Amino acid sequence: MKGENRKVRITVDLSPALYARLERLTELLGTETKATVIRDALRLLEYVAEETADGRRFFREAPNGDKEALVFLGIESLDRPASPASPASPPDRPPRP
Repeated sequence: MKGENRKVRITVDLSPALYARLERLTELLGTETKATVIRDALRLLEYVAEETADGRRFFREAPNGDKEALVFLGIESLDRPASPASPASPPDRPPRP
């Protein structure tokens, strides 16, 4: 369909510190452009927001096997404390299509 590949240009003002973080991520991820980092970050945030809205939690696992629930600091809608009845490890479920 014509127009599907059409892009919308946006302008974003970043503080020097935030721009430095964007540059660091660009290098860390080995991406060619900062725009790629931003697009990837949007996809990741969208996934986390959808999964969190469905009641799922995210965990990180230390090399020794210890698991800890992730807290998305600064993103109030995603920072939900674990309930006392929550499992200590993430539930097994098939990946989303």
